[in-house]
Amino acid sequence: MLVGRRLGKPILGSALALSAAMAMLAVDAGLAGTIVLLAAIGASSQLLNVATRTLLQRSVPAHLISRIFGIQEGLYMAGLAAGSLLVPLLVYLGGSKLALIGTAAVLPLAALACGRSLFKLDAEAPVPVVEISLLRSLPLFADLPVPAIEGLAAALTMVEMAPGDVLIRQGDEGDAYYVIAAGEFDVFQDDEFRRRSRPRTHPPASQPDC
Repeated sequence: MLVGRRLGKPILGSALALSAAMAMLAVDAGLAGTIVLLAAIGASSQLLNVATRTLLQRSVPAHLISRIFGIQEGLYMAGLAAGSLLVPLLVYLGGSKLALIGTAAVLPLAALACGRSLFKLDAEAPVPVVEISLLRSLPLFADLPVPAIEGLAAALTMVEMAPGDVLIRQGDEGDAYYVIAAGEFDVFQDDEFRRRSRPRTHPPASQPDC
């Protein structure tokens, strides 16, 4: 699980594993070996995708995330276009083996060029560990994938209430979802006491504590 963890090492490790497996395809590994290598490429690619998107999400303000992901998708398409030009050229120059090895060399070269910046970005990116744990304790959010749960956690706004303060009144516009991190709230409907809500870490009450 990548939730709440530093991602520099998983990103670098999955990139190198992906490249190594791709380069090994240039060697005749037989049917079984080729299947194993293709499975390794698929697994490494998925880990790399999830880890990079999660780190990007941690590093960008919530109000800019859609723009940044749009730029990322544009760069992804540009990479596909570049690859569609590079691979035929490599095949022409040295056959399929050179094409595999040349393609596999792209990620290690990128790691050499950007590895230090990657680890610096990873070290500086805030990890909302408390917020993630809070959301994971709720059945509504417990099964969300890693990027989604971290995105929600990063967008949470902490509200501190003093004893006697009113969080929301009956009839107010319901424009926010509230989760209790600490303390307890009395819930009234039509001026009649209904229940006392507490964090999910407490024994569950008869009504959802959120």
